[in-house]
Amino acid sequence: MCVIEQGSLNSVEQGTLTRLPPAPPQFLNIGSSYNTKPESIGWVNFDLLALQGVGVQGDANILPFKDSSFLEVNLEHVYEHIPEPLALMEEVYRVCKHEAMVTIRCPYYRHMDAFGDPGHVHAINEQSFVYLLDSHYGNRNRMSQYEHKFRFKTKAQLKIKDIQYNHPMFEKYEDIIWGVTREIVCMLTAIKPEEN
Repeated sequence: MCVIEQGSLNSVEQGTLTRLPPAPPQFLNIGSSYNTKPESIGWVNFDLLALQGVGVQGDANILPFKDSSFLEVNLEHVYEHIPEPLALMEEVYRVCKHEAMVTIRCPYYRHMDAFGDPGHVHAINEQSFVYLLDSHYGNRNRMSQYEHKFRFKTKAQLKIKDIQYNHPMFEKYEDIIWGVTREIVCMLTAIKPEEN
């Protein structure tokens, strides 16, 4: 007999596999492209293009989902393509549940990948995400020209080094040598009024 964890298979009988019904949608993968996530555990793969594995096609600035629908939203190599990233984040915030995790992953501005794609309209660094934080807008005299309804707090922010520079000696030179850091990842938590 074979033990299989719930979420993938529920029985093995006479050589046939019976699949469990897919989990209800809880996670949103925006701009999934070819980097889709398993729908069987609750991921919705969303993209502008009708690619294999994309479950819902549409514009990320007008998400076709109800308010407060998702526990997690993933934007991997999407944010830098969007001309109005704050408008995108309004939509992301709208579909997030209270305390949903939002992960934004982008090419780092000091890496050639940041400028190699003609679709990139923003170069992203550590300061790029400050405008998403609730604490940044605490002082109403500062940045009030950017109207917004979202409230996020930082969960974590990290830089991913190019594998060839993954050595401690490069840490002190990463701001001098172009290309040491390949990507920047920002993890946010949506702050919303608690739902009943």
